[in-house]
Amino acid sequence: MEINKDFLKNLPFIQELPLEEIDWLIKYGTVKRIYAKENLFSLGDNVDEMFIVLEGKIQVMLKYSGQWLPIAVYEKGSVSGLLPFSRMKKAPGSGIALEDSSVLLIHRDDFASMEHDAPVLLKRCVDLMKDRTREGERRQQQQEKLQALGKLSAGIAHEINNPASAISRFSDLLSKQLDDLQSITMNLIDLKSDSSKLYEAYQILTSCSTNEAVKLSILERSTLEDEVGFWLEDHGIEDNIELSEDLVDIGVTEDELEELEDVIDANEMEVVIKWVINMINAKKITSEIAQGSNRIVNLVSSVKTYSHMDRANDLEELDVSDGIKSTIAMLKHKIRAKGIILEYKLLSEMPKINGKQGELNQVWTNLIDNAIDALETRGTLKIEAEQQGEFLYIFIIDNGSGIDKDIQDKIFDPFFTTKAVGKGTGLGLDIVLRIVKSHNGSIKVESEKGNTKFTVCFPVATKP
Repeated sequence: MEINKDFLKNLPFIQELPLEEIDWLIKYGTVKRIYAKENLFSLGDNVDEMFIVLEGKIQVMLKYSGQWLPIAVYEKGSVSGLLPFSRMKKAPGSGIALEDSSVLLIHRDDFASMEHDAPVLLKRCVDLMKDRTREGERRQQQQEKLQALGKLSAGIAHEINNPASAISRFSDLLSKQLDDLQSITMNLIDLKSDSSKLYEAYQILTSCSTNEAVKLSILERSTLEDEVGFWLEDHGIEDNIELSEDLVDIGVTEDELEELEDVIDANEMEVVIKWVINMINAKKITSEIAQGSNRIVNLVSSVKTYSHMDRANDLEELDVSDGIKSTIAMLKHKIRAKGIILEYKLLSEMPKINGKQGELNQVWTNLIDNAIDALETRGTLKIEAEQQGEFLYIFIIDNGSGIDKDIQDKIFDPFFTTKAVGKGTGLGLDIVLRIVKSHNGSIKVESEKGNTKFTVCFPVATKP
């Protein structure tokens, strides 16, 4: 494909360039033809050229966690590759032609000439590089958030599955309990039992319904069950073994049964006992269902707080302890799996800061998750807060493996990681640093084996 002024000056990026700068492009540019499905560049290639798409489409793919993801499609007039003043040396991804395409290549060796002979073109390239840098940072931050959520998702599913399974199990039990209760109630109706006596019997058996039974030793419990069982057997009550276990569960002894005998007739005894036990068990089951439901509600609330789903991600006065606690809830499965001892020492009245909850949660996720990874089984993780004048300090401390002195000044660098391949992006602490700085804060680390402390500092929100 041959290029000329008329063709170039109609391309979006080149429109309204001085004619002499279009001449500069024709002089220094090299046209390259790429056929459909052919790579213009591949991951890890040396990057030495800027390219302008003359025709066709070039799709750029980046590799995240072993998967190729499409990032952008460059069409006619689009510019990418190495830009003037860029420090990029290796291709961070691959560019593949979606159809037969042509690009105009400008080599890095000609950038000095561009600065002198094509200043308007140079300015456009610099502006484009600024836009690309901002977009790259946004994409990295978003990818880090997605990776964090991906790591947490399995744990969240596990945390929700436990109470959900319990609710399902207890719902089945409650259904059976209500069926039994309906049958027993019909028996009471057939016996034409006095309602006032039933109420009194219910009061006798439920008044001793406590948690004392759970404190009994195996021997004490067995002795009580035998005593209650023999009493029931002596009074001609069938199912005495099963009923004795249920009665001991609710704290009933021979004393209450003797008192019950003074209130109801002998022919009503077994039905009334079964009726009361079913009523109490039904209430226990509904309580278990309520606890499971509340657990799910609290988890969903933690997820909403963590992901900031119900609010715009704008600067607002906020209590950082909310984000820290919701992050801990998201990482609870990892903490529990290692048997980590978690210690809070937050302020009773946390001063508020101006911040973006969603971004700050990324800070807490990276710092706390890293601390968990550094800890051995039964290690200790401390989260503390302190106010000094107009500043709020958050300390995240672990007694794990520590960070070597010779790399402590590198851990906030982009793409630096000590984790194995596939275990970390190297973007975590870089993003933490940028988020903290965007909140006018600071972060530092002090570490030795058995004691690592990250200190995050934010200015307190000023009161009007």
